[in-house]
Amino acid sequence: QCNEKLNAMKGMVGKFRNFTPPAREAVAPLEYNLNNNTLKFLAHTVNKHCKKCDCVKPPMSHHCSVCERCVARMDHHCPWVNNCVGYYNQKFFLQFLVYVFCGSMHALVLIVWQGLSCMDKNCRLFANTSTIVITGLSIFCALLFGLFVAIMFFDQIQCITENTSTIDNLKKKNPKFAQEEEAKSASQATKTAWQNVKDVFGGTDPGLDWLLPLDIAKELDVEREYD
Repeated sequence: QCNEKLNAMKGMVGKFRNFTPPAREAVAPLEYNLNNNTLKFLAHTVNKHCKKCDCVKPPMSHHCSVCERCVARMDHHCPWVNNCVGYYNQKFFLQFLVYVFCGSMHALVLIVWQGLSCMDKNCRLFANTSTIVITGLSIFCALLFGLFVAIMFFDQIQCITENTSTIDNLKKKNPKFAQEEEAKSASQATKTAWQNVKDVFGGTDPGLDWLLPLDIAKELDVEREYD
């Protein structure tokens, strides 16, 4: 019985030895379109190295000491969202600012309207001291947060239209990095302000996706920095 199994195995080995694989079809070689912008991008990317991450540093990125990683087109680290604001989530951060502003103004209007409507009446709003204190604090917080996010929103829009970031603007004020950042800004001025805004929102025209937190497919634009 063992000899029969051994002979069967030898027969199978013989079949495998005589097996001839089918001929493969010739595959056309891949064609690469390497223009000057792509070559500059590759040379700059390979030569740019982050000492803290110990890896290749993406273009227009900064290392975040809180997240402990490099973030593409990092604007700043926001403790409100516990994350860095960069290329892939700047749209959602802008929407977050708009939502907070709308919520603050809505609360402010309701409180003021209620206060004015019962100013000449014996309203429960002014019945005791604690209610008056809470109302005053609510108005103060609504004004504070509304004004704060409005300033931050317009600052973000300014950075987007100029194709820069908050970190880059702070570097420009430092004499040590001022010349380098000015040269970088001049090389990045290849698109109009409206095109830069559209890039943040996925490159589409204004629509419902600009107002809703819908995910968008985005890729870093090589020619953005190396035109």
